[in-house]
Amino acid sequence: MAKDSRPLLVFFGAAHSGPARRMESLMAHLARKERTRLRVTAVDGRKVFFETSVKDELDQVGAGTHTRFVVDKAKTFERLKAKAARFAALSG
Repeated sequence: MAKDSRPLLVFFGAAHSGPARRMESLMAHLARKERTRLRVTAVDGRKVFFETSVKDELDQVGAGTHTRFVVDKAKTFERLKAKAARFAALSG
């Protein structure tokens, strides 16, 4: 793996399910064009706060907030390798 000192912004929970999936299906069914906006509202150390909004041609159809963290890639990969080793030892 190549050395890269840039911070890594990790996004958790990006999969669509439940109401988001239904909304996506409904929007596709109605053949609407939608525009999504993501705006950074604050940064507190490694914590980054976002506001999101979704609009179609007529109205705002969704909005929300998200919080994400900037992580040290090397430290995170080492932690995950150690956890994988623990799982391997557990399974035999």
